Amino acid sequence: MIFNLFLVSCSKEENIPDPQNEQPDQQPTDPDPDGESEPPTPVTYFTFRDNNPFREDTNGLYILIHDDQGTLLDYKAYENEVTLNFESTETISEKLSVTVIKRNVDNLGNTAYELTTTQAVQNGSEWILEPSGFSDYPTPGNTGNFFTATINGVPRVNGFWRTNTIFELGGGASSTTYAGGITDMTIDLGLYEEYSDYYITILDGTNQLKYLRHSYDGTNIVVDYEELEDPVAQYEVNLPENHSFYWLEVAGFPEDIPYHDYYGGLLQRSITGLNPDVPTQPLVFGYPSGFERFRTVLSTRWDNKAYLRIQYGPALNGLNIPNPSFVIENPLRNRFLINTDVPYETARNTWRFDAGDMNDGTYIGTIWHTDVPSASPNIVGDLPQEILDALPELEIEELEYSHTTLKFSLEGGETLSRNELTIYNY
Repeated sequence: MIFNLFLVSCSKEENIPDPQNEQPDQQPTDPDPDGESEPPTPVTYFTFRDNNPFREDTNGLYILIHDDQGTLLDYKAYENEVTLNFESTETISEKLSVTVIKRNVDNLGNTAYELTTTQAVQNGSEWILEPSGFSDYPTPGNTGNFFTATINGVPRVNGFWRTNTIFELGGGASSTTYAGGITDMTIDLGLYEEYSDYYITILDGTNQLKYLRHSYDGTNIVVDYEELEDPVAQYEVNLPENHSFYWLEVAGFPEDIPYHDYYGGLLQRSITGLNPDVPTQPLVFGYPSGFERFRTVLSTRWDNKAYLRIQYGPALNGLNIPNPSFVIENPLRNRFLINTDVPYETARNTWRFDAGDMNDGTYIGTIWHTDVPSASPNIVGDLPQEILDALPELEIEELEYSHTTLKFSLEGGETLSRNELTIYNY
């Protein structure tokens, strides 16, 4: 009995509160007294909208999101002009991989699937795809009449171009060449309603550009070559000696005339085979006064490479054609790795598979692009079996590496500007 009382006494002493540290009674709380906790709120980690109008021949099919380790997070079927929100209650990686699958069917029934995977997309991004290209361009009214511009004393002619502010002009030219290569030229210029400002560009025998600006006042014009304007800037670019093709173009746009990929005041255009007298070592291009906005184009091919520079905006400050070393370190599509000695912003790596004949409508093809920023790993996740079953013509396992396009800085280029080098796998 004494032993039991001792135990009870000790137990009570241990529970006696210290008067120096006395606190009010605390009752345990139940975090969910009703037994029903609030579910976590979903967070949108990616939003996608394709604003391109619906077309029977081109359809959006699926959009897929993988995390930065290639794990599939979600995928949705989609049609144009529908907004898709991708949400999760769980923590998602800061960088995402977004794959868009489209299908194109031509009027013969040939079918082409295109998959584009963009790496290192920031969590929380919103993509809105808008129609590309230009529209609502002013249409010049051709009167069917001409006037002439005579330019005397040209030191030979390697090339000449004629234009108004929005349109490349047709019409002929005649010339008389004298001893020493001095040429007198008479150039016909088509008259167009509402556009009375005309430009003639001459590339002379010394590989120098000159410009004639003239506002038509109802009469023909006669000038000496010395009266023509020098370019505000003239540059040289050396094409690869073994190039198989080139296209050089400069077009000017007044402030009230929108950009276009064909129209504009065509100040210079040289194409392989069509302009045999234009020197290519070096090839020169330049800009006259009177314009602040231009379209500058240089396209050339050599060996297994093709370079394209399209610049909408201010005049370019020269041009250099990159010719880097290029090594494939890992050929696997889902871990593709390249090594090159030029700085680039994004590499677009392309695989493709083709079967059938386009002439009889039996062609079926798949092309898969992966767009990878230069400092990002290329980890491409697999397509889920549900999509492979729904699109058995994809032939993913048959894809073969085709080429890589290195995309470089645009240095202030606007709208559809491009600066890229493509290295083909042949």
